[in-house]
Amino acid sequence: MYALRGYVSFTANSSNVSTSNNTITLSSHGLSSGDIVRYVATTNIGGLTSGTIYYAIRVDANTLKFTTSAANAKAGTAITLSSAPSSDETQYLFN
Repeated sequence: MYALRGYVSFTANSSNVSTSNNTITLSSHGLSSGDIVRYVATTNIGGLTSGTIYYAIRVDANTLKFTTSAANAKAGTAITLSSAPSSDETQYLFN
């Protein structure tokens, strides 16, 4: 069973979602590679689906990638991000 510990909210837009690097910039996100998160959004970042559980790949203290399994997180194999919301939207990572 998976228990939620808290959440990180962020504003998703083309400034902090990089489709060329498959990264999302979240200041001081506090997540580590392999952490399980549930992504929640009204307008999905292309490649992610709201309500789905993903594994974090920590790039640095302010940047993350996501993947579909613990093995992929360990290997650094990220999901391809294809688009960002066209306007600022608050989104959440529950962990």
